Amino acid sequence: MIQGYFTDNISDEKLAELIDETLRFEKAQKSKQSIISIWRILPAVAMVAVVIGAINILSTLPMFQGDTDGSQVPNTSINMSVSEPTNIGLNTIELFVPYMVEKSFFENRVLAVITDTKVYSKITAYYTLRDGYYVLDSDVKDRERDVLLSYYKDYTNLTGYDIIRMYINNDIQYDPQEPGNIIEPVDPNDPYAHVRFNKTRDSLLLDVEWHTYETFLEFIEEYKKSDYYTQLDEDLKNSYDISLENYLNQIKDKKILMTKSINGKPATPVWGADGADRGFFKFYDLDLSECLDSDGYYIWQVFPYYPYVCYIDEYGNEIRKRFSEGSCPVAVKSKAHYNQVLKEKIIPFCDSLLEQGLISQEDYDWYTTFNPLDYYVNRFFN
Repeated sequence: MIQGYFTDNISDEKLAELIDETLRFEKAQKSKQSIISIWRILPAVAMVAVVIGAINILSTLPMFQGDTDGSQVPNTSINMSVSEPTNIGLNTIELFVPYMVEKSFFENRVLAVITDTKVYSKITAYYTLRDGYYVLDSDVKDRERDVLLSYYKDYTNLTGYDIIRMYINNDIQYDPQEPGNIIEPVDPNDPYAHVRFNKTRDSLLLDVEWHTYETFLEFIEEYKKSDYYTQLDEDLKNSYDISLENYLNQIKDKKILMTKSINGKPATPVWGADGADRGFFKFYDLDLSECLDSDGYYIWQVFPYYPYVCYIDEYGNEIRKRFSEGSCPVAVKSKAHYNQVLKEKIIPFCDSLLEQGLISQEDYDWYTTFNPLDYYVNRFFN
């Protein structure tokens, strides 16, 4: 960040006066315009900066930031500049629910002041502690966000400016138009630095290319020349042929979308013993608008995830054990929720299977250390 601008050393009060003067000037020039955007006033503010610099006021104006109790306290840890207009007038930003909160800030400014144990349990259920930050679950609904916002308003004295200042102090990048949306910084030592995430690490952004009739027909012709296909027995060949022909006809009739490549890697089928395809993405609803982000990437949700354990029982039957809450399989909604299910359900169940000799140590290690995020990252990005 460039330092040395006039806003580095000017009080909020004086800055507000300058902006008010500029707004009045803009209104006089554009009397028919009812809403003045902050972006429109920046050239005028920059001109004020030149004037102030010319009369050498920079060295005499101390910088103050308004604290939450209304007092003025010095704060030299934040640098604002005219080149970053979203930092001007931050104290006017309304309180919002942050997607990422630095650990000590969240614990001292939020959790420490919540006196209702039920509210405390609810708000902590929506945030997952990761690498020194509390991250909001990506699947939180608008109604739930409104409830969370009421907790922030009722129990804390925070403002939107306080949260933005926390963002700046911790180098958290955010969307200036929607401060509640953050852009996670890239750590060169981060094992996921090469991965495209959505707003949080609970969903991935995939670059998906779709098959046309011609490209899928070409794929079938090449596939039937492969050593894998030619070595199949006739029954499996017939089963695969039927599946491929069915897909081809559905693509031709525009009844199905099938992936040609994912992140530049060809999407190849993986058939089971029954001939069922378990590898392609198949979409029977051709409208993917709700599945794509603004750049056209397909949004792949890591959560919800339905954990399971597959093993052979004492009678030789293959069992696929899913973990239930009542009559429904558990839909793990976050990494924190998955860790809870892992500890309370999966590990005890696998302990019993291992003791009975129904799974190997290798299988036990797989199921008890499985990470859904790592699984999908390895599948799509590695």
